Amino acid sequence: MQVSFPEDKIDLFEKNFNLIDNNNDKKISPEEFKILIRVLGQTISEKDLDEIINKNFEDDIEECVKEQKDNDEKNNKSFNSINKIYDIKNLTSKFSNIKSNEQKTENSLIKNKCHLNEEIINKKHINFEEFLKIFMNIYSQPISLHELIKYFQIFDNENKGYIDMDKLKYMLMNSNEKITEEDFKFFLDSINFKNKGKIDYVILSKMIKNLC
Repeated sequence: MQVSFPEDKIDLFEKNFNLIDNNNDKKISPEEFKILIRVLGQTISEKDLDEIINKNFEDDIEECVKEQKDNDEKNNKSFNSINKIYDIKNLTSKFSNIKSNEQKTENSLIKNKCHLNEEIINKKHINFEEFLKIFMNIYSQPISLHELIKYFQIFDNENKGYIDMDKLKYMLMNSNEKITEEDFKFFLDSINFKNKGKIDYVILSKMIKNLC
């Protein structure tokens, strides 16, 4: 079921979207999308995320294929025009030139087709408006603040009120939905603790809740 968010929440989502957007082109790639979804407190499996990406990022693939087809048609028209220029009397003397142009056209087509897969990958992206539509459809209420604090307390055997960075990293990278080194680095940059050696998990829990 689609949910709606207040303006302040949408502003917060957009702020995080822009932080994830590494090249500042106002769009995010599938990998950036996965990071953002998790930063916003959603615990969606890798398989489900891939399905969402395949469904919602497909328009850019179609656009790329259309561009390729348009290029093919232009190249074909160009070669057909070359053929019409030469009449029967000049065909023999100009044959070598036609063959040369034909070869160039063919090489161009082959080159374009060889790069098609790379272009498709590079063009997979969505802007913030598209992201928000997706997020509204897949959003589920994140864990409560109390539950989050209780979760961290499990790893605080001495009840000191904090956990060290290595333990936090182990927890996040060995959970059911493992995060990558890149994800963890981004997470640390996001929480912006002065002392990352000893992390107050109550403050951390509140910061996480503010993100989502």
